Amino acid sequence: MDTDPLPQTDLDQVLAELRRDIGTATPWRSFRVTEADVARFSAAVDPGARLPFPPPVAQEPPPTFFCPDPIILSQRLGLERRRPFPNTLDGGSRWEWLAPLPVGATARLRAEVVDVERKAGSPATGVMFLTTILVTCAATTGETIARCWGTSISYEGSGS
Repeated sequence: MDTDPLPQTDLDQVLAELRRDIGTATPWRSFRVTEADVARFSAAVDPGARLPFPPPVAQEPPPTFFCPDPIILSQRLGLERRRPFPNTLDGGSRWEWLAPLPVGATARLRAEVVDVERKAGSPATGVMFLTTILVTCAATTGETIARCWGTSISYEGSGS
Protein backbone atom coordinates (compact mmCIF):
# COMPACT_ATOMS: atom_id res chain seq x y z
CA MET A 1 0.00 0.00 0.00
CA ASP A 2 1.38 3.43 -0.96
CA THR A 3 1.47 6.16 1.66
CA ASP A 4 1.56 9.88 1.06
CA PRO A 5 4.72 11.61 2.26
CA LEU A 6 4.35 13.87 5.28
CA PRO A 7 3.84 17.56 4.49
CA GLN A 8 6.83 19.87 5.14
CA THR A 9 5.17 21.44 8.20
CA ASP A 10 4.67 18.00 9.75
CA LEU A 11 8.33 17.13 9.04
CA ASP A 12 9.43 20.36 10.72
CA GLN A 13 7.32 19.47 13.77
CA VAL A 14 8.75 15.94 13.94
CA LEU A 15 12.29 17.34 13.74
CA ALA A 16 11.57 19.86 16.50
CA GLU A 17 10.16 17.09 18.73
CA LEU A 18 13.15 14.83 18.09
CA ARG A 19 15.58 17.69 18.81
CA ARG A 20 14.00 18.13 22.25
CA ASP A 21 15.67 14.80 23.11
CA ILE A 22 19.16 16.29 22.63
CA GLY A 23 20.85 16.19 26.03
CA THR A 24 18.70 13.33 27.31
CA ALA A 25 21.06 10.89 29.03
CA THR A 26 20.94 7.69 31.01
CA PRO A 27 22.26 7.44 34.56
CA TRP A 28 25.84 6.16 34.85
CA ARG A 29 26.13 2.35 35.09
CA SER A 30 29.23 0.70 36.53
CA PHE A 31 30.87 -2.47 35.23
CA ARG A 32 34.05 -4.35 36.06
CA VAL A 33 36.43 -5.51 33.30
CA THR A 34 37.13 -9.20 33.91
CA GLU A 35 39.59 -11.51 32.19
CA ALA A 36 36.78 -13.91 31.27
CA ASP A 37 34.70 -11.14 29.64
CA VAL A 38 37.71 -9.93 27.63
CA ALA A 39 38.49 -13.48 26.51
CA ARG A 40 34.84 -14.10 25.46
CA PHE A 41 34.69 -10.78 23.60
CA SER A 42 38.02 -11.44 21.86
CA ALA A 43 36.82 -14.87 20.74
CA ALA A 44 33.55 -13.40 19.46
CA VAL A 45 35.28 -10.80 17.27
CA ASP A 46 37.93 -13.30 16.07
CA PRO A 47 36.06 -16.50 15.12
CA GLY A 48 39.36 -18.24 14.33
CA ALA A 49 40.63 -17.81 17.88
CA ARG A 50 40.72 -20.91 20.04
CA LEU A 51 40.66 -20.10 23.69
CA PRO A 52 42.46 -22.31 26.17
CA PHE A 53 40.76 -22.86 29.47
CA PRO A 54 41.24 -20.91 31.62
CA PRO A 55 41.51 -17.92 29.25
CA PRO A 56 44.87 -16.15 29.01
CA VAL A 57 45.41 -13.00 31.02
CA ALA A 58 44.88 -9.90 28.89
CA GLN A 59 46.24 -6.54 29.97
CA GLU A 60 43.61 -4.55 28.05
CA PRO A 61 40.47 -5.48 26.18
CA PRO A 62 40.17 -4.90 22.42
CA PRO A 63 39.17 -1.34 21.38
CA THR A 64 35.43 -1.99 20.93
CA PHE A 65 35.07 -4.00 24.17
CA PHE A 66 33.04 -1.43 26.12
CA CYS A 67 30.80 -0.59 23.18
CA PRO A 68 30.67 -2.92 20.18
CA ASP A 69 27.50 -1.12 18.99
CA PRO A 70 26.56 2.25 20.53
CA ILE A 71 22.91 2.09 19.44
CA ILE A 72 22.33 -1.33 21.03
CA LEU A 73 24.33 -0.40 24.14
CA SER A 74 22.36 2.84 24.56
CA GLN A 75 19.15 0.78 24.55
CA ARG A 76 20.62 -1.61 27.12
CA LEU A 77 21.53 1.39 29.27
CA GLY A 78 17.88 2.48 29.09
CA LEU A 79 18.05 5.35 26.61
CA GLU A 80 14.73 5.73 24.87
CA ARG A 81 14.82 7.29 21.45
CA ARG A 82 11.92 7.98 19.20
CA ARG A 83 11.72 6.60 15.69
CA PRO A 84 9.22 8.56 13.62
CA PHE A 85 9.25 6.05 10.76
CA PRO A 86 8.99 2.23 10.76
CA ASN A 87 12.32 1.61 9.02
CA THR A 88 15.76 1.84 10.64
CA LEU A 89 19.32 1.82 9.28
CA ASP A 90 22.67 1.78 11.05
CA GLY A 91 24.31 5.10 10.17
CA GLY A 92 27.75 4.04 11.40
CA SER A 93 29.86 4.55 14.50
CA ARG A 94 33.13 6.14 15.58
CA TRP A 95 35.33 5.51 18.64
CA GLU A 96 37.82 7.70 20.49
CA TRP A 97 40.16 6.24 23.14
CA LEU A 98 41.73 8.62 25.67
CA ALA A 99 43.03 6.33 28.44
CA PRO A 100 43.60 2.60 29.01
CA LEU A 101 40.84 0.31 30.28
CA PRO A 102 42.76 -2.52 31.96
CA VAL A 103 41.43 -5.85 33.18
CA GLY A 104 40.32 -5.42 36.79
CA ALA A 105 39.22 -1.81 36.33
CA THR A 106 35.77 -0.60 37.23
CA ALA A 107 34.35 1.81 34.69
CA ARG A 108 31.09 3.65 34.17
CA LEU A 109 28.95 3.98 31.03
CA ARG A 110 26.37 6.58 30.03
CA ALA A 111 24.44 7.13 26.79
CA GLU A 112 23.18 10.50 25.56
CA VAL A 113 21.37 11.87 22.52
CA VAL A 114 23.73 14.50 21.09
CA ASP A 115 22.31 15.39 17.67
CA VAL A 116 19.26 14.97 15.44
CA GLU A 117 19.02 16.04 11.83
CA ARG A 118 16.74 15.52 8.85
CA LYS A 119 17.97 14.62 5.39
CA ALA A 120 16.40 13.82 2.05
CA GLY A 121 17.28 10.27 1.11
CA SER A 122 16.98 8.39 -2.13
CA PRO A 123 13.59 7.70 -3.74
CA ALA A 124 13.65 4.31 -1.94
CA THR A 125 14.29 5.75 1.54
CA GLY A 126 12.52 9.10 1.34
CA VAL A 127 12.88 11.42 4.32
CA MET A 128 15.41 10.34 6.96
CA PHE A 129 15.91 11.44 10.57
CA LEU A 130 19.44 10.79 11.87
CA THR A 131 19.86 10.51 15.64
CA THR A 132 23.40 10.50 17.01
CA ILE A 133 24.02 8.81 20.36
CA LEU A 134 27.19 9.29 22.41
CA VAL A 135 28.25 6.53 24.80
CA THR A 136 30.90 7.65 27.28
CA CYS A 137 33.10 5.24 29.21
CA ALA A 138 34.65 6.85 32.30
CA ALA A 139 36.79 5.79 35.23
CA THR A 140 35.22 5.94 38.69
CA THR A 141 37.33 9.10 39.19
CA GLY A 142 35.37 10.77 36.38
CA GLU A 143 38.23 10.69 33.85
CA THR A 144 36.92 9.90 30.37
CA ILE A 145 38.40 6.64 29.08
CA ALA A 146 36.66 6.46 25.72
CA ARG A 147 33.74 7.78 23.70
CA CYS A 148 31.68 6.14 21.00
CA TRP A 149 29.22 7.86 18.70
CA GLY A 150 26.57 5.90 16.82
CA THR A 151 23.98 7.15 14.34
CA SER A 152 20.58 5.56 13.89
CA ILE A 153 18.58 6.47 10.81
CA SER A 154 14.78 6.34 10.86
CA TYR A 155 13.51 6.52 7.31
CA GLU A 156 10.18 6.82 5.59
CA GLY A 157 10.56 4.23 2.83
CA SER A 158 8.91 4.39 -0.53
CA GLY A 159 5.81 2.55 0.58
CA SER A 160 6.12 0.06 -2.26
